[in-house]
Amino acid sequence: MSTARPTFWGLTGAIYDYAVSDGATGGYYRRTCSADSADGYASSLCLWYGWHGAQGTPILRNLISSNRPTLDLIAGVLSNPKSLDSSDGLTWAYPGYGYKFLSDNCEGSRGLLDYSNLVQAAFGDSGAAASLSSEAANMRNGILGFWNSSTNTLAKDKASNGAFDQANMANWYPDAVAQIYPIVFGVMTPTDQKAINAYASLNAAFPNWDTFQFNDSFTWVIVGYAATLMGDADRANQYRMSVESKFVNVSPPFPYPWYDAEDGGFMRMAALESKTAMYL
Repeated sequence: MSTARPTFWGLTGAIYDYAVSDGATGGYYRRTCSADSADGYASSLCLWYGWHGAQGTPILRNLISSNRPTLDLIAGVLSNPKSLDSSDGLTWAYPGYGYKFLSDNCEGSRGLLDYSNLVQAAFGDSGAAASLSSEAANMRNGILGFWNSSTNTLAKDKASNGAFDQANMANWYPDAVAQIYPIVFGVMTPTDQKAINAYASLNAAFPNWDTFQFNDSFTWVIVGYAATLMGDADRANQYRMSVESKFVNVSPPFPYPWYDAEDGGFMRMAALESKTAMYL
């Protein structure tokens, strides 16, 4: 894991996409010097999963422990003044882009909180843990501001002096699906009326999402997980059957566009249904 050099955003610790070949033409693994965000990548790829990894096998715990300097750099992406707007605690998708996305900031809030737990549990660093927890709380408060205007907002827009951009609920991604991110990433509890309304708005816009009836090619297991969190057993069960039909009971199994994030989401669904704590 190497993030020591600044990216083209000038953010030391930001993460690029990587291009990978399966070896049929010699094989390679190289960074592309591009990414669709800086904040989302930092929070979800290393901080959130890092915390769960630290609770795993001794090999995983040792890997996390030996990489704290790198993880600190990645966490620093979310507090860098180029990313963070201290006026509301929210991050821009990347410097110069001009949007603070609801989905990215939900990931960021959870990533910071999980990294706070990691540095306390793995390193005993109470000072860093408290600072990270405070950053996560500020971001959460900023996220809750999305509901001052409307249930269905998508982003805060720099070009409109921080006004909220309304979600086009006819558009699955990034608009409609963003509504369940505060639920999935713990910004609000499933029993919160805002969460209930947000989940209902997704179901109203895409009543058959559990059979992949949405205008996007990816599988979006995160929504199945949200249904499980919300106690919507009927949709969660139908979604599971849809996944099994399209991706499990086929040869070869799990064809594209299934990928590793969908694996993780599906494991979390199963763990939640069986009340297993590891992936919650």
